[in-house]
Amino acid sequence: MRIAVRFCSGCRPRADRNAVAAFIKSRIDGPHELVGPSCINEDIVVIVKGCDAACDDDKVFTGSGVRYIYGMEDARVFIREISEESK
Repeated sequence: MRIAVRFCSGCRPRADRNAVAAFIKSRIDGPHELVGPSCINEDIVVIVKGCDAACDDDKVFTGSGVRYIYGMEDARVFIREISEESK
């Protein structure tokens, strides 16, 4: 599974988006591959958001492969879910 990590625009950050993204990136392993921002055929786009606003810049990502992460707890849940899926 190819996973891309993107960021919201950061207009009202209430969470440390860099720390959350670093946590996710450090735990992607096994059958999962972290791909760069220029990748156009990822399976999941993880958007690390600083708040729960519905920013316009997020609208370019649609579909079932989009996952919004609002903080460290969401990141932990995401990692747990993809780990369980690969078993």
